[in-house]
This record gives sequence, C-alpha cells and structure tokens, in this order.
Amino acid sequence: MSDKTFEQLLRYNNWANDALFTVFDSYGERMPASCLRLLCHIVNAQTVWLSRMDPEVKGVGVWDEHDLATCRRMQELTAAGFKAVLEKHGGGLDVAIEYTNSRGMTFSNTIVDMLLQVFTHGGYHRGQIAMEMRKAGLEPINTDYISFVR
Repeated sequence: MSDKTFEQLLRYNNWANDALFTVFDSYGERMPASCLRLLCHIVNAQTVWLSRMDPEVKGVGVWDEHDLATCRRMQELTAAGFKAVLEKHGGGLDVAIEYTNSRGMTFSNTIVDMLLQVFTHGGYHRGQIAMEMRKAGLEPINTDYISFVR
C-alpha cells in the first residue's frame, strides 16, 4: 500500500472518530456509559500504538476511562502523531519496530501493520458503539468508509 493510502485511512479514522464526538455532544447525558467506555478504548489503543512507534509518546492503559474532553484531546494528539509517523517514514512503512505489549511480551511489527491495526480496531469498536446506541433507543451515525469518501 502506498503512503497516500495510509494518509487516506488516517483521514478516514479521524473523520469517523470526530463524527462520534459530534454524536456524543448531541446526545449528551442520554449517551450510554458503555459508549464512552468504548470511545476511551479507541483513543487509548491509538495512544498505545503511537507510543510504540514514537517512544516520546507516553502510553496509557487500554481500558483507562476519561471524560469526553480528554478523549477529544487524545484523538487530536494521536491524529497529529500518526501523521508525523507517516511523514517521518515516508516510503519506509515496512520498517519493523520492536515493542513490548501490555502483557510484557516482546513483538516486532511493521509500521504498516501497526497502522492497519489502529484503523481496523477503531472501526470494530465504532460498530459496537452504534449497537450500544441502538439498544439505548438512540440513532447512531454511519461511520462507514464509503460515507467518508462520498
């Protein structure tokens, strides 16, 4: 995949997460707590993966809980951080990075694989948020990729 593809996936990921923030703002207190927990998990996981690519970024617990404003700040920081990673490694996304996961196990993955994990992981949990919203009688938004490109 090209750098342009990853830039597009990053833009999509940011768009989808930002759309969630708008929905959270619009529903306010009616938004189930389970949805905020999942949104926290999305931005926490992004932070964890970014910290593996950029050791200057401080990691967090993948299930740490935050308020919406903190989630938004984390989203902004990871969006800028992933963009910087793409720019820094332009043309070299097959670079392997060794890291230790949350269970203390050491792995080595390419930046390409790490970014694909971030993007697919976010989509998985955004789907869970939509399901939780429906269970609460709220109308979720469509964060499908095709909605982004339309």
